Amino acid sequence: MKSFALIVLFFCLSASFAADTLTTSVNQQANGGQWNSLGVFYFDAGDAGSLTVRNDATNGYVIVDAVMFRKDTVQQIVDNTDPSGVSITGTWTSSSSTPGFIGTNYIHDNNADKGAMRVRFVPFLPDTGHYEVLLRWTDGGNRASIVPVDIIYNAPSARYPLTVINGNGSGSYICGQAVSIIANVPDAGKVFYRWMAHDSSLFRGYGKVTASFPMPGHSLTATAMYADSDVPVTSLLIGNLKLGHAQTMVTYGTSITAGGIYQHQLDSICAIQYPGHLTIVNSGGSGMNSRWGITNLDNYVLACHPDAVFIEFAINDAAHTIVMSVDSSKINLNTMIDRILAGNPDCQIFPMTMNPVNAPGFSPRDSLEDYYEGYRDVAAQRGLLLIDNYAVWKPIFDNDMDLFLSYTADGLHPNALGISTIVTPTIMKALDPSDTLTTSTNSLSQSESVGIPEITVRPNPFNPRVTIRLSNAGNAPFRLVVYDLTGHCLATLSDAVIRGTIVWDARDRISGLYIVRITVGHKVFSRKIMLVK
Repeated sequence: MKSFALIVLFFCLSASFAADTLTTSVNQQANGGQWNSLGVFYFDAGDAGSLTVRNDATNGYVIVDAVMFRKDTVQQIVDNTDPSGVSITGTWTSSSSTPGFIGTNYIHDNNADKGAMRVRFVPFLPDTGHYEVLLRWTDGGNRASIVPVDIIYNAPSARYPLTVINGNGSGSYICGQAVSIIANVPDAGKVFYRWMAHDSSLFRGYGKVTASFPMPGHSLTATAMYADSDVPVTSLLIGNLKLGHAQTMVTYGTSITAGGIYQHQLDSICAIQYPGHLTIVNSGGSGMNSRWGITNLDNYVLACHPDAVFIEFAINDAAHTIVMSVDSSKINLNTMIDRILAGNPDCQIFPMTMNPVNAPGFSPRDSLEDYYEGYRDVAAQRGLLLIDNYAVWKPIFDNDMDLFLSYTADGLHPNALGISTIVTPTIMKALDPSDTLTTSTNSLSQSESVGIPEITVRPNPFNPRVTIRLSNAGNAPFRLVVYDLTGHCLATLSDAVIRGTIVWDARDRISGLYIVRITVGHKVFSRKIMLVK
């Protein structure tokens, strides 16, 4: 689904160094049922190192399951039930009620005897070297949020240089040590966009002005990137895909989401542009509302460990039969957002409005626009990217009801044509306003990238012919291919034809979204075009 490096993100809330001991803490209310990295440490071969979990001054149940020490292909797991390598102090209670544990069970402190209970794991390591240390627990609302952990290693870890460009925080740090970097105040007309590592890796907080993360076991150069304040920028989701990072996206909402049409179309587009990098999980529920969304968030969203979540429940929250106020809908949306970010502070969340409704056979939604406005309010207050499908649907609804009804199956649920005409293009435009694959890692502006052609598509939408014009193309070899949303190649135009102006005739094609993919040497660009008959 995704490379492990992207979900590690470390869990050092604080760190203090004494001799060869690192004391840190983990939040067991989240990230259960997975391996959570605590950093990379140097250990001698044998059993000189250890990890200890304590219940000192904790504010809930402390869970102890298993520890992993990993180096290259070596993965040594020490479980709480292992007859050797585990030393238990105090009376711990075994349990298997919450899934996600290693072995036959996990143990907990019964939220009692604080300061008197601990479990020490001692691995027997085959080789000397740097090992990643990972801890596992089962999460829950009654768990402690700050659980102390002591790691004893055999030699002080080497210090690695951290170089911060366009910000503060440069220095030399021990692997696993908590560091913070702060971006400089943007120049006039600019806004902070993200942090970019020299090797394009992701570190915790990469999308925030102040990023706090544990120092990796190598040197790191982090550059604060800025964008024009009056120009929409590419979402971090698409930005990460462009950098080659695998991403998991969960779509969470009503029957419109459960139907899976827009997800299939998005998956087809991204399969062409970012093959093998995006996993889309459909967690929609037919007929469901935001109360259901809160109740099922753990199993349907958090369990997927998403990098991005789309949320749309407003259209059902507004139904008379649901009996939910606009304020309650907003509170429920905020609750879901809070819980998602508690599990992964870097998760990108996209509230979505959907379509208007003209469906006499369904529960009335007289105040639907107010519920959509509530989503807009939450997105604005929290600085989230809103995907406002309603703003695109509304003019059609107001001015051409026959066209609106042709885009829906029943006046409520968009059909494949409505989604391919409105929903999918609106989502993609919000996620990637540039509508092209840039190859520059130092600039967000296509015009600043050397050798990138200017691509003009007119008209768009079109019927039945579309003109594609290339300029500033130089003499590099070209290839232009038109795909449908299933990834099938519909037309390939030769180098000789496409130098200048190209016309594609789609009179034999059905209405919908198509992808124009242009290869210039080793660089790839794309445009989405819409055929409307």
